[in-house]
Amino acid sequence: MKKIIIVAFVCLLLSVSVLAKEVVSMGYGNTAKLAEADALRNAVENVMGMVVDSTTITEKQQLIEDNVLTHSRGYITDYEVLSKNKIKDGWQVQVKAEVDTKADSKLMNDLVKLGIIDLSLRNPRIAVLIYEDAWTDDSVPAETALIKCFLDNGFEQMVNTDAFALYRRDAWRYDLAKLRTLAAHLNADIVVVGKAIHNNNGDVGRFLDGSRTGMLSCRAQIDARMYSAKTGRIIASDSKVGSGADISKRIAARAAVSNAAEELGKVFTEKLIADGAGNRQYVTLVVKADGFQKMNLVRRALENIQQVKSLQLREYRGGQGLFQMRYAGSPEQLFRLLQKQAECNVVMETATYDGLVIKVY
Repeated sequence: MKKIIIVAFVCLLLSVSVLAKEVVSMGYGNTAKLAEADALRNAVENVMGMVVDSTTITEKQQLIEDNVLTHSRGYITDYEVLSKNKIKDGWQVQVKAEVDTKADSKLMNDLVKLGIIDLSLRNPRIAVLIYEDAWTDDSVPAETALIKCFLDNGFEQMVNTDAFALYRRDAWRYDLAKLRTLAAHLNADIVVVGKAIHNNNGDVGRFLDGSRTGMLSCRAQIDARMYSAKTGRIIASDSKVGSGADISKRIAARAAVSNAAEELGKVFTEKLIADGAGNRQYVTLVVKADGFQKMNLVRRALENIQQVKSLQLREYRGGQGLFQMRYAGSPEQLFRLLQKQAECNVVMETATYDGLVIKVY
């Protein structure tokens, strides 16, 4: 019998069920048992459509058919047969199934192993090595500012490069082969290498009316590249300039270098977040609040997060709201950004591959 797939509806549970996906699907078969198995297969197939982008599904259709959909029952934590009917050429069965999509679930682990999804796109391990020849001590203001920028944007897996300090001097000149080896040594998904220089420009007054002010100025420039171990390519390259002023020549220089690094960090974090959209763009956020006023505070905070797009409050009832948005980073990243923006206390209850449950008070 020719396979027919009918999806009755897809809904997300507003509950504490760690954002498992619940779907209702129809299946057909020569026997009731085969129809039920077909319905469960269709349930998993539809959930995959929520967590994997359509391009990847198309490109890896055969891989998915052979290695995922043939084991559909193993990904379902619970299901209920809603109807079972004998039809002209077989059986028709409708089921309501719950598919586990937690980050450590069997389905997500299998999708990662098969290369169908890549969790590192959303929260990669990042190593930063910037050569700063102006400092005679162990100061690394450019690295510090870049790392802060990554952390502020929710990238929490920063690699400690203290044991690799000797690589700083030459890493910014490495070719792709050497960068690949370096990434392997660092166990990093992303490696940022570069060089920072600065020039002390004397008293700020020379740029005004020529009088002495006691404030010293400095100009700094950072050139850096961002290497992806996954693609084996440079995925971003830029140069940024910053300035600083202080009564101390050293502090003025640090300020200039830090300002240049901060601008560079904005470019690199935006690139990483955009690249993360290649696998999954939609995130579902369930908010538990003791009133709609708190729900509005969450909405306002989400609107202030630059990386959040197409924000919608899809449902609100019983003190719970369901937001859906386009966001390429991980749900954990989104939570950290939300904590900084929200004018209320935010607590994370659960996080999955593409979902988050929080409580606000």
